[in-house]
Amino acid sequence: GDYIVAFTVLGVAGLFHKYKNGFFIGTVVGSLARFLVAWYVGAVVWVEYLPDTSFGRTMTSPWFYSVLYNGSYMLPSIVLCLVLFAVLYKPLKKYFTAADLSV
Repeated sequence: GDYIVAFTVLGVAGLFHKYKNGFFIGTVVGSLARFLVAWYVGAVVWVEYLPDTSFGRTMTSPWFYSVLYNGSYMLPSIVLCLVLFAVLYKPLKKYFTAADLSV
């Protein structure tokens, strides 16, 4: 169930489609919304799987562990998406902005 909510909130990225650089702003906002859901669910639902140690630290807080765990893969994912979008934006702009669908 948590995947459904976490990936559904990525849709908030579309709210920025009319803004200048909205594609990039939406990517960051949507990704942060996904992170917040995963962080909350990780600390509340998956707390029973909290390891004793992780990342070389003793884990006492499920909230802190959830930040470390989810941040360890989501931050690189956000950065990678932004870099790829920046490289591909100019040649594929009409597809990114749906201009190819305009009459």
